[in-house]
This record gives sequence, structure tokens and C-alpha cells, in this order.
Amino acid sequence: MTAAWPPARPIVLVGADGRVGALVRHRLLAADVPVRPVRRADDLASAVAGSSLLLNCASLTPRPRIELAELAVRAGVGLVDVGGLPAPRELVGTFGHARLPLVLGAGMIPGLAEMMPAWLTPAGASGTRIAGYVVTREPLTVGAAQELLDSGPRSRRWESGREVPAVPLWLAGIPGTPGPMLGLPDLSPALAAYAARTQPAELSWFHCHEPDSPVIAHEDGPRPTAQQLVSRVSAYLGGRESPQFVACQVSGRTSAGRFEIAGVLGGISTYVLTAGAACWFAERTLSQPSEWSGGWAGDAFGVEDLALVARRSGVPVAQRWSGSLSDWHEGTL
Repeated sequence: MTAAWPPARPIVLVGADGRVGALVRHRLLAADVPVRPVRRADDLASAVAGSSLLLNCASLTPRPRIELAELAVRAGVGLVDVGGLPAPRELVGTFGHARLPLVLGAGMIPGLAEMMPAWLTPAGASGTRIAGYVVTREPLTVGAAQELLDSGPRSRRWESGREVPAVPLWLAGIPGTPGPMLGLPDLSPALAAYAARTQPAELSWFHCHEPDSPVIAHEDGPRPTAQQLVSRVSAYLGGRESPQFVACQVSGRTSAGRFEIAGVLGGISTYVLTAGAACWFAERTLSQPSEWSGGWAGDAFGVEDLALVARRSGVPVAQRWSGSLSDWHEGTL
């Protein structure tokens, strides 16, 4: 592993022609990082030879993603994957045995967003109740639409030591939203792993949409193609630009008494934020190599100052405060 930044050997960038990949390539080149861009159909085996890291920004289904990870192990390089699909236990063990880093969910959502509960929860807290809200209102890429369709509903939340079913809720008072939003419960693999490790009393996470959003409509009707969903979302937005952000609130008890802490991460585009986060995770992986491997980005790196990490990733809004989300007054999302 190359323990330096920028690395002398190139980073192999998969999905360099996609929306996130193109932004990542631009940021890396601006930082004097050598980049070897490839498409998924290219000969990755020859491309990864002599590289410092394999960075995946493509939307992949589980099998191609596993094949990509296996290729990295054979080439003796680490893998930083923007995607949020979990790796099989045996593959994680392979990276650990080879002492190669495997960092999953290395973007904004998943990635920095799932680091928020740990960022907001004080040391020694007990009986914590965590609620998170993701608001994204922007055009979809075909890859993002396909990933959304393939992921299916994850109508779960964490309560009393286990995952339990959850139902959509009407939500009001979320910072930056124009009115009531429909929250679709979504306990991602990264959040489920965090809950299993820390055992909060409750953890609920919602992707929030306006009531007439095509993202909601497709779940009740015939399944559209990815291109159809892209077209419907673009027509619905009509060129409007809306902020993208994650809001989270944590309450519980410490030895000092009860507490309530809230925080917000946000910016103009999820794709821009994801590209910035991916570059930061790649830099951290190469500049501070360790024997850690096999888990989510939030588990790999500390969250002592997520605001600093967010700023390094290009996230313009990164704040936390004592109180609830209803106390949000500063800045504009």
C-alpha cells in the first residue's frame, strides 16, 4: 500500500464516465493525483496492475461488485466503493487476511450520512433514540434510478435490540422542507450494523419525499424502467433546484442527565457531495493505511469532527447543536 497523498501510483477509477465518477476524476486530477479511468467493460485486470487503489463510482448489482472486490484482492490493492451494498463475510475475511483496506459506502449517502448518529451521540450515552431524515430532490441518473429500483423497499427500523417492521410516516418541521413530507423508512445495511454494535433504544431513518413525487408513485404502480423513472423525475422537477441534506436528532441520557442533540449536513447536489466524500475517503485510506478492513466507511474512520470531514469533502452545511431540529435557525439549506 502507498502511504502517501497524492500517491505516486495511479488510482483506478471505475465508472469515470458517470456523473459522480466524472466529478471524482476532476477533483483527483486537480489535486495532482494520477488517475487511470476505466469503464466496467474494460479490461480491469490489466488496468489495476501497478495501481495504488481501486475506487468504484459505478452503480453495480451485487455480483459485479463482488467480482470487482475479488479483482482488487488478486491485484493486492485496496478497494474504496461508493456503493452501499454489503460484502459477503467471506470476502471481508479475504481482505482482512491480505491486510488490504475494504471501505464500503464511501460517499455522501451512504457514507457521511451514516456517520451522523455517532457524531451526535455523546460518550457514555444510554437509552438513545435516533431519528434521521434524508431529503434529496434532484434529477436522477440512469445508474442511480436502477440502483433505487433494485434496492427494493427496506421498511425497517431498529428497536429494543433488533430490526422491526416500519411504515411510512407523514413528517413536518424538517429543516429546509416546503411542507409535510412522506418519510419512507429505510434502515440501510450500514445503519443496521451501527445499531447492532451500539444498541440504541431506537433508530429510525427516513427518505423524505413530497407527496406527489414520482419516486413514491412508482412503488404503488407497475415497475418502470430506470430511464422511465429518470424522465418522470426530471419532468416533475421542471428544472427546479432544491437543496439536498441529511438531518439527524439524538436524545438519551448520560451521567450528567438527559440530552438532546441535532445536526444537519447539506449542499446543492448529492452527486457533488458524494464525489467530494469519495475523494476524502480515498485520501484517508491511502495516507493513513492500517490493517482495518471489511466494513462501512463510518466504521473505518473516526467521527470526532464530522464537520471537518464534511468541509474537506465540499459539504457547505455541517452543523450540530444542543436541542432539537426545530431549533434550526442558522444558514439556508
